[in-house]
Amino acid sequence: MNKETRIPIGRIGEYLGCEVPLPTAHRWRLKGISHQGQRIRLPAIKIGSRFYVTESGLAEFIDKLNDSSETISDRQSTATDTMAADSILDGMEV
Repeated sequence: MNKETRIPIGRIGEYLGCEVPLPTAHRWRLKGISHQGQRIRLPAIKIGSRFYVTESGLAEFIDKLNDSSETISDRQSTATDTMAADSILDGMEV
């Protein structure tokens, strides 16, 4: 069995940094989101009577919706580089 972390579907908002109501998470799982003519669904597994998503499945879902070849970690490092450059420019006089 895969040892990847399983996230209860009702708690994915904690990993995304925003509130995601349970009915919304289940809608993403069942119907997905229409994006550029494709239907993108949140991959989930059912264990007993509960649904779970994996960290990689959630990241893949978001990456597909962002329609980018960049991954989430690529965007985070770019944001960090931009903040560092901004702080350097703030210290310079023009």
